[in-house]
Amino acid sequence: MSRFLKAVVVVAGLVLMVVFAAVGADEDILKIGLLGPYSGTQAWEGYYQERCAKTALEILGWEFAGFPIKLYKADNACSVTESAAAARKLAEVDKVTVVFGGMCSSSTLAQMPVLEEYGIPNITCASTNPKITELSGIGGDEWHFRINAHDGMMAGPWSEFIVQDQGVKRLVILAVNNDWGRGAAAVYPDKVASLGGEVLDTFYFEYAQPDFTPLLTRIKTLNADGVLLVMVAQDAVRFFRQVQQMGLDVRLFGRGNIATPEFLSIADDPSIAVTQGVGVTEAGLWAPTLDTPENLMFVEKYREMWDGEQPGMDGGPIYYALKALKLAVEMASSIEKEAIREALEQVEFESGMGTIKFDLHHQAHPYIVFNQVAQTADGEWQIVLGGYGDSSKWEE
Repeated sequence: MSRFLKAVVVVAGLVLMVVFAAVGADEDILKIGLLGPYSGTQAWEGYYQERCAKTALEILGWEFAGFPIKLYKADNACSVTESAAAARKLAEVDKVTVVFGGMCSSSTLAQMPVLEEYGIPNITCASTNPKITELSGIGGDEWHFRINAHDGMMAGPWSEFIVQDQGVKRLVILAVNNDWGRGAAAVYPDKVASLGGEVLDTFYFEYAQPDFTPLLTRIKTLNADGVLLVMVAQDAVRFFRQVQQMGLDVRLFGRGNIATPEFLSIADDPSIAVTQGVGVTEAGLWAPTLDTPENLMFVEKYREMWDGEQPGMDGGPIYYALKALKLAVEMASSIEKEAIREALEQVEFESGMGTIKFDLHHQAHPYIVFNQVAQTADGEWQIVLGGYGDSSKWEE
C-alpha cells in the first residue's frame, strides 16, 4: 500500500472514531424538551417556563444519575396546529428524551398524540383541562403524566371556599373561549349547587378582548353576588378597569394567573382588583409564598438568578416535575424512554405541594392554594396566601 493510501486510511479511521464518539456521547445526554408559548399572547408562560426550569436544574443539578442534561425549546404559541408541529420538531430534529409542557390545555391535548406516536414521556405542569387526565395512563396515552391538579379536582375545594367560607351564593362564570376556559367552566355548576349556591350563567370571551362592557351589562342584570373569572392577568387588567368604570359591586374570584406576581408586574394600579374592600382571590396551582423549606429554596434561587424577579405560578409544578424526573432516572439507572416512563409510574415523594405520586391515569394529587391580591400597611401590593385546598376528598 502506498504512503498516500495509508494516510487516507488513517484519516478515515480517525473520522469514524470521532463520529462514533460523538454518537456515543449524544446517546448519554438526557435531552429535555420545553414545549410552550414563546410567542403570541401567552408568551409570558414560555418566559417563566424556561426560567423556572433552569432554576430547578441549578438546584437539582444539570446531571441526573450521571447523565448530563441539555435543554431544548419549541414554540407552540398556545396554538393547536403549532403545538403538534413543535412536538414533532422536538421528537424528530432534537430527538429529546422527555418533554415538559404544553402549558395551555389546547396545546397539551394537541401534543399528546404526537409524543405518544414517538414514545416520548411528557409531563404537564400547568394545563388544567380534566380531559387530559381522562386520556392519560390506563386505557389511554401511557406516555403522558400531569403533576398539577386539574380543574375537576380544584372545583370542589374552590366552590366550598366561595360558597361556604365567603358566603357568595349567586355566581356568574366568565371564561376564556378555549379548551382551558370551557373545561374549567363546565365543572362548577354542579359543585356550587351541591353546596347551596347557584351558577346563574356562563359567558365566554376571547383572549385579548378589548371591551367587556356587553358582558358586564349582562352580569349586572343577573344581580350576582360574585364572578368567577377563568382568565389570565393581561385580560384581567382590562376587565377590572371596566368593572370599576361600570361600578359593578360584586366579589371577584379567579382561576388563572390573576392573583400572581405576573398581575402585579403589569397592573399600573393593583387596587383595580379590589371590590367590596377585598382583593381578587384565586385558586392556583402553587404560590411563591408557600412557607416550606423546599419552596423557599426554589424562590430564593430564582430571585438570585433573575435579578430579584418572583417566579410565576407554574414555578413549583415545574420544579417538582423535574424532581420527579430525576428520581425516575435514578430509579431506572437509564435514560431509555421506556425505562423512564415505567419509573415515573413508581415515583413517590413529599413536596411543598403535598405528596407527589401518579395514579393509574398518571395524575398527581397535590394541594391547591388560595392566593389573594392584598395591600400591606405601608401601601405595598403583594400576593398573600389565603389557604389550601385538598382536592382528594372531592374526587369522584
